[in-house]
Amino acid sequence: MNKNKLILTTLLVFTVAFTGQAFAAEEWITKAPMPTARFNLHAAPVGGLLYVAGGHDGSAGATNKLEVYNPTTDTWVAKAPMTGAVYMGSAGVIDNKFYVAGGWNWPISGIPTRTLQIYDQATNNWSGGADMPILSGCSVAGAINRKLYVLTACDGYSGFRKYLHVYDTDNNSWVEKAQAPNIHSESAGGVINGKFYVVGGFDGSGISATLDVYDPATDTWATKAPMPTARRSLAAGVVDGRLYVIGGNDSTGTSTALEVYDPATNSWSTKAPMPAARISLAAGVIDGKLYAVGGSANNEASSKLEVLSSVATPTPTRTATPTPAPTVTTAVPTPAPTPSPAKFRVAPTTVLRPVSSVIEREQDGIVELYMDNSELNDVTLTVEARVNVPSGIHVYGQSFGQAGAAGMVMGKFEIPPGTARTIAIVIKADKSARIGSHSIQFIGLYYPGKNKDYYQPISLTYPLTVKQASKNPDDPKPSQGVPEGAEPPETPGFGIVLAIVSVFGIARLLRRVYEE
Repeated sequence: MNKNKLILTTLLVFTVAFTGQAFAAEEWITKAPMPTARFNLHAAPVGGLLYVAGGHDGSAGATNKLEVYNPTTDTWVAKAPMTGAVYMGSAGVIDNKFYVAGGWNWPISGIPTRTLQIYDQATNNWSGGADMPILSGCSVAGAINRKLYVLTACDGYSGFRKYLHVYDTDNNSWVEKAQAPNIHSESAGGVINGKFYVVGGFDGSGISATLDVYDPATDTWATKAPMPTARRSLAAGVVDGRLYVIGGNDSTGTSTALEVYDPATNSWSTKAPMPAARISLAAGVIDGKLYAVGGSANNEASSKLEVLSSVATPTPTRTATPTPAPTVTTAVPTPAPTPSPAKFRVAPTTVLRPVSSVIEREQDGIVELYMDNSELNDVTLTVEARVNVPSGIHVYGQSFGQAGAAGMVMGKFEIPPGTARTIAIVIKADKSARIGSHSIQFIGLYYPGKNKDYYQPISLTYPLTVKQASKNPDDPKPSQGVPEGAEPPETPGFGIVLAIVSVFGIARLLRRVYEE
């Protein structure tokens, strides 16, 4: 009997040890080619589609064509052309608008432009933003908190530059920030956790492997672990919080390399190379998939489109056959399939929209928290927001508490697919608040449904000026009303609730004393 038990135990352990499992592999897949072959182009995902604008066609020079790729149908369509043909500028997306900053426009001129061209997906129209403070080419851009960060390496004059300028979409203006520690001409970059990563390029003397990171919160740069393969004229995209860097020109020629930087470990890894080597290409990430488009190969403009995606690949199941025990029979149950975790197909929008940034006796500060979940998603957007509140400042909002001293209040929101919410946040000051400038810091995270494993951080700052104490700082109702369409505060603030609870507690205590 004991012998049979021993044989059974051995059989079970042996079976589990060799049962095959699935692992995720990455492979490149060729998709429908772009209608217009070009290099030094500008690409970015907008609303689940890949937008490609401008570039150099290899013969006539700069093009103004805008073409859009739909991953669902694997097709391209032409949209309204740019107002000005440019190549080797930089691009970013803010509030579903496609921004193209600067760029060269040969043969029109031999120097880069300072223009900012803005495409509105909703109207299929281009408009112009404020001109950049400098001529800007060979640049790289990233969008953070509704601002476009542009690092310029070429201004049309001799030598290279390290200028960083920031475009504010709220007031249509540019400001200069701290210069980069290194030159990054024809580089690539991306935004991870609110920081701007710029890698590779030409540094004025040779091909670079340098990785520099800009932190808007401190207006400082830091240099991180260098890329394994020095490259210029490369492209990059951010997938699952890591920077994927593809193609370009290395010391031996045109490259197919794919190298991935993980900021959590400050380290690089090598992934499956691109099928077709190209330089001066562009990249975009949609639904966690990296798209590589256009570029140049063998001195010819390319129309290639390739996508890197994860594929579930089963490992072979090894079968072990120990000496059978005829009296022992075992059954290994088939595990139930694990459902795929909920994810966003299209990145949601979570932004602050200023309404009033000055507090006076009859005027409150008001800012809108706008949250939008695309109809292309099939999962609810969950937002957890926290507000850091300076001393003497009171914050009121739908589902938020209120603070009358330095501290933090919190709110949680759920936005179904195809819907949006606008929360009016009313900010007041009592007599203890310091007169002058303040900053209200919104932090937190958003994630699909209840799946916090796929969260993205939120870090938004709202500047505020207190000129006078508010007339009724304890009243959540705004003095001047809230913008149309925004949800106003409906409940008493956290401080008021505490006061009510305290009074109720005192009444109960007095009642107990009286009864005794």
